[in-house]
Amino acid sequence: MRIVAEERCRWCGDRGSLWAKPYNIRPHTGERNCRDCGSVDSCEKAEPREIERRITEHLRLSEYDEVAQMKAVHSALVTELKEKPLRDFWRGRQPARKRIENGGERMEKGGERMGKGGERTGKGKERKGERMTGKGFSAGILIAGMLAGASLAPARLWACYAVVVGKDASADGSVLFGHNEQDWGKRYLNFRKVPRIARRKGETVTLSGGAEIAQVKETYAYLWSEVPGLPYSDSYLNEWGVAVASDGCADREDSAEQLEARGDLTKGGVSYLLRRLVIERARTAREGVEVAGEIIGEVGYPAARTLVIADPNEAWLLAMAKGKRWVAQRVADDEVALLPNSYTIGEVDLKDTDNFLAAPDLIEYAVRRGWHNPASGKPFRFWEAYGAPREQCMDPRQRRGQTLVTGKEIAGEPDRQLPFSVKPARKMSIQDVMGVLRDHGVPGGLCAPETVEAAVFQLRRNLPPDVGCVYWRTSAAPCASVLTPWYAGVTEVPAEYHKPIPLERHLTLESHFLDDPALYEPDEKLAWWVFRNLQETVGRDRESRLPIVRAAWDKMERELLKAQPEIEKKALEIFQKDEAAARAHLTKYCQEAAREALQMARSLKKQWESD
Repeated sequence: MRIVAEERCRWCGDRGSLWAKPYNIRPHTGERNCRDCGSVDSCEKAEPREIERRITEHLRLSEYDEVAQMKAVHSALVTELKEKPLRDFWRGRQPARKRIENGGERMEKGGERMGKGGERTGKGKERKGERMTGKGFSAGILIAGMLAGASLAPARLWACYAVVVGKDASADGSVLFGHNEQDWGKRYLNFRKVPRIARRKGETVTLSGGAEIAQVKETYAYLWSEVPGLPYSDSYLNEWGVAVASDGCADREDSAEQLEARGDLTKGGVSYLLRRLVIERARTAREGVEVAGEIIGEVGYPAARTLVIADPNEAWLLAMAKGKRWVAQRVADDEVALLPNSYTIGEVDLKDTDNFLAAPDLIEYAVRRGWHNPASGKPFRFWEAYGAPREQCMDPRQRRGQTLVTGKEIAGEPDRQLPFSVKPARKMSIQDVMGVLRDHGVPGGLCAPETVEAAVFQLRRNLPPDVGCVYWRTSAAPCASVLTPWYAGVTEVPAEYHKPIPLERHLTLESHFLDDPALYEPDEKLAWWVFRNLQETVGRDRESRLPIVRAAWDKMERELLKAQPEIEKKALEIFQKDEAAARAHLTKYCQEAAREALQMARSLKKQWESD
C-alpha cells in the first residue's frame, strides 16, 4: 500500500474516506466541520485524550486483520499527541490532501465522492501542500484510510442505519421501521405537520436542478422531519401510514456530468424532492416504489442510496444507483432487514413481481457496462453489479444488527455477503427496535453522536391510519434522548419543534437550502437544541451521567407505551362520531408528551450547568 498526503481533522484525527472529503465546508460561513466527529475546526478546544479515545474507538469497531496490524502504530500516535501541544502537532500538517493507493489503483481526483447527507459529484482540484511526515502522522493516515475508505474494508462504519421489521416478525402485528439519521457538521432539525394541499390545474414541480415534472391534483398530508441544507436527510410519515427515510450507499456509476451527457440525468435529476414526492402521492409502500421508479425513469437520480418505504402491510427497500437504474425488494413478513450504508439487495428475480420491482433495463445495462456476465453462470446480484468495489463484502454494521436481532454471534468472514434479511430470535417490539438503534456495541456501533433524529414508525393495519400509525421519535442521539409518539392524525406540532417559518415558504427549495449562518446557531427555545445540548453535556462524562439520563427517559418511555392502549381506545370512540375531534384529542396528547419531554431535558441538563 502506498500513501500520499491528505488533510485531516484537528479534533479527532480522521481523514475522511476515499469517497468523502474529511471536512464539510459550510458555504454560508466558510466554517469547517469534520465529517467524522462533527467538530468545528477549532484546535484550541481539542485535547489529545479525545483524539486517543476516538481513534481507539475506531480500532475497536473493526476486527479485520488490516486494522489489527495498525495497533502498534496507534500507540506511537498517542505518544506523540501526549508529548506535543496540540497546536504544534497540527502546525504545518493541514494544507495537503492524502490519497490511498491500494494494489496500484488510484481513486481519481475527478471521481464521485459521497458525503453524509447525499452523493456529491464534480471535478476535484488538486491541492498542494507540504509533504507530511512523522510516525504519528502516518498512523493517523493508516487508521482513517483503513476504517473509512469506501473501496477499502469496510465502507464507512456509520452514517444512518435502518431496522425494518415485517408484520409477522413484530410483537403487535405492525410493520416496524426504525431509522437513525446521522449527519456531519453543525446541524439542526425541524419537525412539523403539513396538511393536504389542493394543486392548481397544469401545475408542475420544479426539481433542484431545474427539471420539471407534472404535479398531481392533490398532495397528501404528512409529518415531516427536516434537516435543513442537506439534500438526502429528511424523513416522512403520511396520512395513509406510508413512511420514508433513506441511507447513503456507494455505487460504481459514472459521474453526474457523464450521465447528463448521455441522457441518464435531466438537469441533475430528482434529488432532494424524491422522498417528498413519494409521500405526497402514495397510499401504499408498493405505490411509493412505483412513484419513485416512474420519476427516476423520467429524469434520473443523482446519488447512490437506498430508500426504505413502509406501510402497515409491508416494507420495501428501494436501491438506486446514479442515473436511471434501480431495484426494490420486499421485506419478508416474518423477517427483519438491517440496512447499513451499503447495498444489501443481492439476487433479483424480476419474474417475481410480488417481491421485486426494478428499472426495465436493470440487468441489460449492467451486462452492457461489463458489471455482470451471464456466461459466467453466476446469478445477477445487485450489490455486486452496481455497488462500488469492496475488498470485503461483509458490512460490520449489518453484521452487528443481525447479531442483535437473531441473538446469534455471526462470524467475521470478510468475503461473505450477509443475507438481505433474517428471522428474529423473538417477535420484536418498539423497545427492541430502539435498542438496536441505541447500540454502541462491536463490531460497528449503530448509534453515533452525529444522530440528529432516531425514529421508530409503528404501522398497524387493524386501526385507521390516523390512530394506527405512529411516528415515535427522538431529538438528537437516541442513547441520550427519549421516544415520544406522534400519531399520523395529529394536526399540529408545538412551535418549539420547528423554526417559525410560514408553511408555504418552508416547503420551498429556497427555504430548505437557505444560505444563512444564523439558522445554525444554537437556540434553546427550540426543542432540538435542548436535546442536542443535553446529549453533549452527557458526553462530557458519559460513564456517570448517561445512567442518570437513561433512568429518567426509560421511565418516561415505559409510561408512554403503557398509556398507549387507553389513549387509542378513547381516540377510536371519538373517531366513530367525529374524526376531527379524534384528531384534536391525539394532537393534544402528543403535544403534551413532547413538551413534558422537553421540560425534563432542560431539568436534566440543569444539574450539570456548572460544568
